[in-house]
Amino acid sequence: MKTAIILIVRNEVQDIVWWLAHHLGVGISTLIIYDAGSTDGTWSLLQAARRTSDIRPHRLDDAAHETWGGLRRRAVADVRERYGREFDWLGVFGIEDYLTLAEEHTLQSLFPKEEDYRSVLFSHRLYGGNGYIGLPRCSPVHAYIRHAPDEFPHHGEGILFVRSVVMDHASIEQSDWGLDGKDTLRPSGQTLEDHEEREWTHGWVRRYAVRSMAHQVRRLAFDRALDRQQPDLHALDRNDVEGTGSPLFAKTESLAVAIYGDVWADIIRRKKFEQILQMPDRDSEAFSPSSGARFFRIQGLNGEFLCCDQRGGHLVGLHEGYIEKSGHHVLMLGCVWEEFPGWIVLFREDGQICSNTISHAGLAPVPVPVAAFETVNVENGAVVAIRLPATGRFLTLIAGTGEVCVNRVEALGWEHFHLVPVEAPLSGHGPELTEALGCVPVLLDGKLRAENLAAVLERMDVSQSFLLPLMFSMLPEREQVRFNVDYSGLFPSWLSTLVF
Repeated sequence: MKTAIILIVRNEVQDIVWWLAHHLGVGISTLIIYDAGSTDGTWSLLQAARRTSDIRPHRLDDAAHETWGGLRRRAVADVRERYGREFDWLGVFGIEDYLTLAEEHTLQSLFPKEEDYRSVLFSHRLYGGNGYIGLPRCSPVHAYIRHAPDEFPHHGEGILFVRSVVMDHASIEQSDWGLDGKDTLRPSGQTLEDHEEREWTHGWVRRYAVRSMAHQVRRLAFDRALDRQQPDLHALDRNDVEGTGSPLFAKTESLAVAIYGDVWADIIRRKKFEQILQMPDRDSEAFSPSSGARFFRIQGLNGEFLCCDQRGGHLVGLHEGYIEKSGHHVLMLGCVWEEFPGWIVLFREDGQICSNTISHAGLAPVPVPVAAFETVNVENGAVVAIRLPATGRFLTLIAGTGEVCVNRVEALGWEHFHLVPVEAPLSGHGPELTEALGCVPVLLDGKLRAENLAAVLERMDVSQSFLLPLMFSMLPEREQVRFNVDYSGLFPSWLSTLVF
C-alpha cells in the first residue's frame, strides 16, 4: 500500500522538519510538498530533506496573493497530472495537521483492502497551544498534548484520504470531494453513513489551530480570509482534556536530526562546489587540532558519572561499576578548549554521533547530537555548573534516580559537577571525533562571530558537518541574528538563544 500526503506551506522553517519527520514516522510513503513562495529557508530545508526519504518538493509560482483554497486546487491538479495513479491513497493536509494512530494500530490496518470503499475519513481533534506566545523548541505533538472536549463544536470534520482514481473526477472544491457516505469509512471500519459522529478510537488528525501566537500571526499573513472564517482565537485554544504525546517521538526525533544533517552537509557541498568554480586549482586546506583541547568525565556530587543509555539515547547518571556491568551504557565525556574558556562540549566516549536526548530542556526533550554547554565556576573552580545556552537552564543529575534533565534556573547541589581529567578516547570513533572537536577553535579562528562561522562553511569537510550546529549554538545572540540574515533556516530553534 502506497500512501501520500499533499501539503502546502509558506514560511514554516521552524516546524516543517518536525511535520515531515512525524508523518514519515507514522508510515506515510511519500510527502508531496508545495512551497507557496517561502522566504525564510523553508525551501532549502525541503530540498535537503529529499535525501532522507521520499519527499517531493515543488514550487507554486505567483502564490503570494492567492488564498489557501486556491493553492489547494492548484496543488491537487498538479498531483493528478504529475503522478497519476502512483498512490493508493492521498490526503491534503495543512501544516497544523498531524495524523495520529492509536498505539495498537498501524497505518495499513486503518485502510480497507476492498475496492468498494473510495475514501477514509480521519476526524479532527483540536489541540491547544495553552496561550503560548513564542514557538516551542520541539514538535507541537510533544509540546502540546491537551485538547478540547469531545462535544466541542469547532473540532472540524476531518481529513479524507481518497483513492487516486477519485481525483480524476472528484470535486476539489468540496472537503468531502463530493463522495457519498456509503463510499467512506472511518478508521474503525464503520461507514460514514452508519457512524456520523466523530471517531477518535483508531486514528485521528491532531489539529493545532493555535500552535502559538507567533504561528497565528504568520498564518493570518498566509491567508487573511482565515480571520473572518474562524471563531475567536481564544475559543480555539482549548486545553480541557489531558491527552498523550506521540509514542513515535524517538523515531520522529531521529528523522528530524537526519534531515537537518543533510541540510548541514548540503551547505558545505554547495560551498565546496562554488570554490571549485571560482578557483579550480586551489589546494584544499588541512587543519590540525588545537593543542588546547582537554577531555574530562562528568561526575555528580554523589559520585555518579554522566553516561548515555544506548537503548533509548537518553542521558543518565550511574556509578562507574554499574556502567561496566550494564552492557548498554557508555560514558559521556566533555571537551574544553583554552581558546574558548567557559565552554564544554558533551559527547559519547565511543565517538558515536547520535541523538542523545536531554529531557525537560525548556518545554520537552530536544535532540542533541553533540552539545555545547556553558560552564559556571562554583567553589573557586573546583566544581562547575553546566548550562544550556539556548534556554539558560542548568544540567541536573538527580541523586538516587540518576535522571538527567535541563530545567533548573538555579545551580544548587544536583547541578554541580566535578570534571575528572582523562586521556582522549582511543576506541570506536572516539579518535575521529576528538580530532574534529579539537579543530573547532582553529576553524573559528578563536572568535565566536557570525563571519567566522560563515567562513567555516568554506573551510570544513562534509564529514565534519555535525560541527556546524555545535558552533552556531555557541554564538552570542546578536551573532546568531547576524548569521541568520544570510543563512535562514540552516539551524532549528532548539539550538538558538533567540526568543521565537
